[in-house]
Amino acid sequence: MNILIVDDDELARLSLSNILGAVEGVTGVAEAEDGEQAWELLAGGLRPLVCCCDVRMPRLDGLGLLRRARGHALWRDLPFLLVSSASDRATVQDAIAIGVAGYILKPYMAVQTRATVARLLREQQAARAEAALATRRRLGVDRAGMAQLLGRLREDAVGVAAQLDAEGNAPAADLERLQRASEVLGLWRAAALLGQARAGGASAAPVLGELACLVDDRLAELAHGAPLAA
Repeated sequence: MNILIVDDDELARLSLSNILGAVEGVTGVAEAEDGEQAWELLAGGLRPLVCCCDVRMPRLDGLGLLRRARGHALWRDLPFLLVSSASDRATVQDAIAIGVAGYILKPYMAVQTRATVARLLREQQAARAEAALATRRRLGVDRAGMAQLLGRLREDAVGVAAQLDAEGNAPAADLERLQRASEVLGLWRAAALLGQARAGGASAAPVLGELACLVDDRLAELAHGAPLAA
């Protein structure tokens, strides 16, 4: 799933899902009925490339979800498209200051909506390809060499996870080693999460699990010949 749609209107979610399903590069659409449910999906391992989020929702609204994501190491760079009506334009302007990537106007215009999401996906692919090439040049390795380095990092992360204490904590030295290795390999989100765990701001167990997932994603991209994401 590389698109997350967040809207408390079931028909609006269905309509947008059908529109975006025709966008090249979209492999699947996940849905949430409000910001809290969306956050639960993200915390549970969903890693979308774009989030299309309604402005007004119960429990946690669009701006609240955007602020929460911008304050989290793993999701601070997730592109958000706010789904709004014409009357929400002032809210969208506020969202720009927080870091929203754009907005989709209700009622949906299929061609314009597809073009907006397709542009974001292309921009992400280009940025990942550029970062991947820069990392390989810096390290002086080809794809096979990068795969070996990523494999070693994953083995190290699994080894540290196997020796966590009863509360799920790991020695600071182990976390620092994994953080430095992540930085060297351009896994900046993983490095940020490991830094939080070292500082006591996050449990080590889920961070190590996320690191393994991120490495697996990179290895899968290498195996399929796709650009290596940074």
